[in-house]
Amino acid sequence: MKERLKMIFDRIDIFVVCIVIGLCFCIVEAFLGIWNMFADCFFITFLATECCYILRCKEKLQIELIETKEKLKEAEKNANDNLLQLHQYSRYASLVCQYRNLWREKCRLAEAKVLYCKRKLTTSGLLEHMRIREENIADIEKCIQRNIVDFEKCIQRKKMTNTIKA
Repeated sequence: MKERLKMIFDRIDIFVVCIVIGLCFCIVEAFLGIWNMFADCFFITFLATECCYILRCKEKLQIELIETKEKLKEAEKNANDNLLQLHQYSRYASLVCQYRNLWREKCRLAEAKVLYCKRKLTTSGLLEHMRIREENIADIEKCIQRNIVDFEKCIQRKKMTNTIKA
């Protein structure tokens, strides 16, 4: 609303200046005795007003465009930072999920041992259960090691970008 009022007042200012110039032309015409040019002078004044207003608006729009481009660059930079941070959090969440899965497998292995102690599981069943669970635990630990390396690389990249900014 404030910008619209400024544009209206700019238009009024330009119009007033052009009217004053047009009146000066009319006075000159009156001294010269050319009264039939009065209507032409009015149209010339009106066209000059519109041209001046358009040029003024063009200048303001160019200034706004420059400011908007600067804001866009800043927003893109912030978006890249946020994307990097989101990537880091997703790596962290993946690591947490892997640790949860590791804990579950270890609990299942312990449950199998308890079932064997309660004589609800045979020796061959226990050995099969232990083999499967230990394979799963080994696979999960490999995934955890890979995720830890990726997570540390992500943290190093973030530190590098922060030192570059400073």
